[in-house]
Amino acid sequence: MAEKLEVALRSLLLQDVDLTSLVVQRIHWDRIPDGETRPYIKAQLVGDKPNYRVSGKENTSFAVVQLDIWHEDVSVCTTVRDVLRRNWSGFVGDYAQFHFRVKVNDVKGSWVPELRMYRRIVELEVGYVERT
Repeated sequence: MAEKLEVALRSLLLQDVDLTSLVVQRIHWDRIPDGETRPYIKAQLVGDKPNYRVSGKENTSFAVVQLDIWHEDVSVCTTVRDVLRRNWSGFVGDYAQFHFRVKVNDVKGSWVPELRMYRRIVELEVGYVERT
């Protein structure tokens, strides 16, 4: 299930023209390819749990996806964060076999000296129903 969700969520994010104008196709799950151009986003599924409705009508699940935005310039990280917050907070819609409800949380940002880059962390709280 997690793999299907990751593929669907990445594909959905890549349809955002504002976001892809900044990161192009550089949204990767769990691992960044060596030598990747910046800025890029590293996505990680940090929580996924079913949440069964009492009515029994739908099986709704809840996932937390951490998006790490990386670049040498903090203003670029902040711009990507702002696009995610503006375009995805409150998003409700269908994609592939999923129905999504998204909330965006700005977690923090920091300079990572050993990498000589800034990392801005954004969490997506994703409620979803898999349609069969």
